Amino acid sequence: MSNAVVSLTYVPADFLEQTATLQINGASECTLERGSVRIVFPNTSHAAVAPRLQDLWTMINARLRARQLLTHQHYELGRADVVIEHEDGRRDIFVTLSEAVVAVCGMQADVIVKDSQGRIVRDSRAARLSHERDLGAALIDPSAMADAVLQRVLCSYENAVKDPEDELVHLYEIREALSAALGGDALARQALDISDADWRTLGRLANSEPIRPGRHRGSHSGALRDATEGELREARRIARSLIEGYLNWRRGV
Repeated sequence: MSNAVVSLTYVPADFLEQTATLQINGASECTLERGSVRIVFPNTSHAAVAPRLQDLWTMINARLRARQLLTHQHYELGRADVVIEHEDGRRDIFVTLSEAVVAVCGMQADVIVKDSQGRIVRDSRAARLSHERDLGAALIDPSAMADAVLQRVLCSYENAVKDPEDELVHLYEIREALSAALGGDALARQALDISDADWRTLGRLANSEPIRPGRHRGSHSGALRDATEGELREARRIARSLIEGYLNWRRGV
């Protein structure tokens, strides 16, 4: 019997800080590493694996989204190629799916803190990678991928990354969507465990400040200014907190 190997590529190749592995039903291997995704289905034909390609692409994209949420970094996920590896060494190649997701760049420095005995008491990279793995697992859960509200706010975050001129418009859509889904601002803040200060800060940045990426730029009588990097970082942080708060709420955490 032949093995089916599904291959995808993503850029940049160093988008993930370390190799990621996923558990996929029927697959003996699924790894994301250095810009390549390899999924192996043993004793499987192309006809059997082809109907799963869209779901596989969606799952890999969900895992990469976890990284995007934490870093606001650019990535593109390419097409899926299927290679059927026969026992006699022959290889049949099928190209069947092409998609892309785009975001913008922004990396962060790491900090390792040691005590007087040289023991690590804080490792920001290790903490971030652990957080990313947990978030990735939550996003590829089938119930999460079927949650229309979650997918809507994730798309809004992607749009904020793709469209920096309207970034705050898209980030505010996350607040609006979750407020509508959870019964209004007060109930949403409680369910998402978001402070009133953060809730109001995102509203102020998106609606009241005379900045170009805001929602009501046409209503300001004076000159508009560019949003500061600090303001954008704050808005992104709050938007991520809203999304993660929703993930926690739907899981009962």
